[in-house]
This record gives sequence, structure tokens and C-alpha cells, in this order.
Amino acid sequence: MWFVFLILSIFSIAYGFWNLFNSLSGFLSRWQIKPVIAGFIVFSAITSLPEVFAAAYSLNRQYTLVPLPMVMGSNLFNYTVLLAVVVVLKRVRINATARDEDFWAEILISIVLFFNFLETPAIHSLSLLSVVLLFIVYGFLVRKIKLRNREKMAFSSMELPRQHHWWFLFAKGLVFTIAGAILLVEGSLSLSAVTGITSMVWSYAVNGAIVSIPEILLLIYLINDNQISASLSTIAGSGVFNWVMGFAVPQYFSGLVLDETLHVRSLFGIYYATIFIVFLWLRYKGNKELKKTEAIALISLFCLSVLAVFLEVNFCQNG
Repeated sequence: MWFVFLILSIFSIAYGFWNLFNSLSGFLSRWQIKPVIAGFIVFSAITSLPEVFAAAYSLNRQYTLVPLPMVMGSNLFNYTVLLAVVVVLKRVRINATARDEDFWAEILISIVLFFNFLETPAIHSLSLLSVVLLFIVYGFLVRKIKLRNREKMAFSSMELPRQHHWWFLFAKGLVFTIAGAILLVEGSLSLSAVTGITSMVWSYAVNGAIVSIPEILLLIYLINDNQISASLSTIAGSGVFNWVMGFAVPQYFSGLVLDETLHVRSLFGIYYATIFIVFLWLRYKGNKELKKTEAIALISLFCLSVLAVFLEVNFCQNG
């Protein structure tokens, strides 16, 4: 049964995103919204909707161990596997395209949450306020800072004739995305019951990858449209939305606490170790072209992080 749930969730999330993308492309084109704002605020937001709906559903069912590892797994999947996809499909020079404000906004938000969980298993009101303010500042920076894009400055979809009935596509996209998020959560929990491995591990590895399907589809579209800068920034930018709207806000308003505080702190440790390895490696590369062998290394790094989560949880349960 878990296999059917996961397959259906993949289809639903992918189909839902494509409807949302098409509906908003026509709407934004009609109102002549600048591609920079459309790409990095609107589209980055809709790629994070699976995380938002999956977290909201999980917390409503009191599956408190699902949202945090899912968001961490999704963000690290973006920084490793999706970055590897960019390297394989189109070799890039990182310094010419990367936007550091995306990375630092994501890290600062996660640090606030990390220190919050050192003190309490619930999200404090001051922590939520700090996270939201950082989120607003990030949006301001995205709007104000010119995109360092060496290619075309507009998405091809923005140049197409306006689409009719955008609201119908939008509504259909929301329905399928919500359905996909619910099926994903139930599928991963069924997988946990069958294998005997805690849902925290499957949420990190399986949920984190599947909720990144919108980023995968958008990434492929942007690369085909020769928007390399946009594709790289989307990888990092969606992580900011994931932390705020996919975890902090739903967790706070659910009123629930994370009862596995030790695991939570260990997850943050694995998350920071992995993400800083990627960041330092990219800075070390400088303006050199990334190779396919390095793409394999990025994918391997994500697999190692999954293994680290599994070993940490297994060690704590047996110790």
C-alpha cells in the first residue's frame, strides 16, 4: 500500500505544480510582473507548497516527527542532487551565478530555530517573530538586488500569449498538490510501519526528495530556457520558504512540541555539516567549471547524510 501511496503522491505533486506554474505564468504575464520577482518570490513559493501542505497535514494528525526532517531533507536534496542536475545538464561557473543572500537567509533562519530547540521543544513566539522578520528582509533583498544573470532576463513562459482560465488551473493545481502531500505523509508512515524504521528517517530521505519534485521540474524548465542563474538561485531560495512556511509557521500554530529533542539537535548537526561542505566546496572551486564527477560527489553527499540520520536514530534507540 505504501508503494501505491508514494507513486500517486509523485504524480499528484508533479501535476499540481505544473498547473500552478502554468496558471501563474499567464497571470503574471498579464500584469507584466518582472521576471526577477516572479521567479524568486512567486515561483519559489509555489515550489514549497508540498512542504507546507505536508507539514500542516502531519501536525493536524499529530505526526510531529515528520515536518522538520522533511524540510531538512528537501533543502539538502536541493543543494546536492539538484545542483548535480544543473552540473550534468549544463556545466556552470558558480561565481558568475550564485546569490549568497539566498544561502545566508536560509542559514540564519535555521540557526534561530536551532537555538530555540536548545531551550524548548516548542517554537517560542520570539523565535517565530525573528524568523518572519528574516523572511521579510529576504524578500526585500530579492526584490531590490538585481539578478546577476548573464543570460536572458525573461522567462519564455512570460512571453507567451496570456492563458485563459488561469484561476481554474490554479485551483486544480492546489487540489492535486494537497492530495499529493497527504498521500506522501501516509505513504511514508506506512513505509515506516512495514520496515520498522522510524518515520523521521523516511521523512528525511523519501519525503524530502518527493516534495522537491516542483524544484526538479522548474529547474529543468529553466535550464532548457537557458536561465542558469535563475535555476541556481531557485535551489537556494526555495529553502528559505521551506524553513518558514513549511516548518516554523505550521509548527508554531499547531501548538505541538517536538518530543524527540535529542534527535532534533542531531538533525541540525547533520544538516549544518552537509550544507557547509557544499558551500565551502563551491567557494573553493571559485570560478572554475564544475565537472560531472563532482556531481556524483554531491549526490553521494546526500546519501551519506541520509545514512548519518539513520545511524544516529538507530544508535539512540539501541543506546
